[in-house]
Amino acid sequence: SVDDTVQLIQNYLQSFPFSAVLPVQPLSYLPKEDGMGVSVSFLRKKTQEKSSYDGGIDFTIQLDDTDEDKGSRVDIVARRNSQGQYISKMFSEKMIVKAFVNGLNYGENNQNGSRVGLGYDELLETCSVESIFHKWM
Repeated sequence: SVDDTVQLIQNYLQSFPFSAVLPVQPLSYLPKEDGMGVSVSFLRKKTQEKSSYDGGIDFTIQLDDTDEDKGSRVDIVARRNSQGQYISKMFSEKMIVKAFVNGLNYGENNQNGSRVGLGYDELLETCSVESIFHKWM
């Protein structure tokens, strides 16, 4: 069912090793309150002028039931959050998104050095990657 698939995707997102992609960059990732994604936050040392938050990426799970003939589609949207950034983290953001996409497409046994979250095999038995739309701004 769609609910089971969303739960598998959520488990995959929550267990994805984002911190292994950028081992030098301090970050945290927490599930969203609605259970439909995770928020990856870049961290820095807190000062009087700056908070410890240094932007990040929000991964959101969205359902698309508009085409009844094909069934439901689940979209994973990665949106850049530059709030709190004094220096752009675009390279770090790009590396995280590329590692996530490579993990979904190729698994972990490939030449791209990608990583996967828990439940990868079960996720691929339930659904497939249909397309990837990329808009980098």
